[in-house]
Amino acid sequence: MGGAAREPRPAAPPSCLRRLGWLLAIWAASVLALGAVAWLIRLLMGLAGLALTRPP
Repeated sequence: MGGAAREPRPAAPPSCLRRLGWLLAIWAASVLALGAVAWLIRLLMGLAGLALTRPP
């Protein structure tokens, strides 16, 4: 059982389309998270009586 140990081949870098997909997914998740936090803050402000009123 002799023979040289094989070196594992390096993995191919991810395609440009896959990297762009991850970028868009992370961006969308961050925008949704920011929107959820903003909605929660507005909800808490409304419960505390600090609701914003729009001018007529």
